[in-house]
Amino acid sequence: MRHGLRSRLGRIVHDVDPRIDDDVQRLQTRIENRFVGITAFLDRRDVPADNNASERDIRILARHRKATGGTRSPRGSRTLAAWLSIQQTLRKNRLPLRSFIQGLRDRHRLGKPPPSVFAR
Repeated sequence: MRHGLRSRLGRIVHDVDPRIDDDVQRLQTRIENRFVGITAFLDRRDVPADNNASERDIRILARHRKATGGTRSPRGSRTLAAWLSIQQTLRKNRLPLRSFIQGLRDRHRLGKPPPSVFAR
């Protein structure tokens, strides 16, 4: 099955037809350049075949935007994006938010760089 999927995708990528739309040709090139990454889920069980986890990660932002109308400025948007990125990374690495915030405050007072959001 894995070989069949790779083979079919390879045929799509290498179907050179001058009548093909420019967007399709761009997509073919993109798939060809990222072929190994696109097909990684076929060989590695730890790589999901879909992007549902990523969709769930950004759903919180969509709900916030719907409920509040979003931020009022580009700076507010960047701040919210950074905050949610930190929050989600801590959650994925099973690190407590409270400890991170306390470490952030303590390191700032000492003039040190912020603590890592990645598990050690």
